[in-house]
Amino acid sequence: MFSFSGIASEQAEMQKKHELEVEQLEFQIAQEEKRKTLVAIEAENTRAQADAKAYELNAMMDVFIGLDTEIIRALASINMKPATLIANAFSTLAENTDKIGQLNITPDLLREVLSHE
Repeated sequence: MFSFSGIASEQAEMQKKHELEVEQLEFQIAQEEKRKTLVAIEAENTRAQADAKAYELNAMMDVFIGLDTEIIRALASINMKPATLIANAFSTLAENTDKIGQLNITPDLLREVLSHE
């Protein structure tokens, strides 16, 4: 026996299922659009922060343009550890070996200099 009500009921159920699937897809699309907008805003903010940081660094570097390198070295040595200062001193000596006739650095001198750390 053939029942039209059974077929109609089945079709109505399939139609409802299809409508729910479409609703779910539309919801997911809306969510993805919101995510896309959020990502664009985050990228814009990141670029703005990077631009601000670059501007800050450029402004700071502009202060040092034209300054004598010895002044910059002196400023950089403020609050430096004694061992680092000693290493810088030896580096400066090494850069000027052609101007220094003879230099003797004894273990006693090193020990004395390093003991004041």
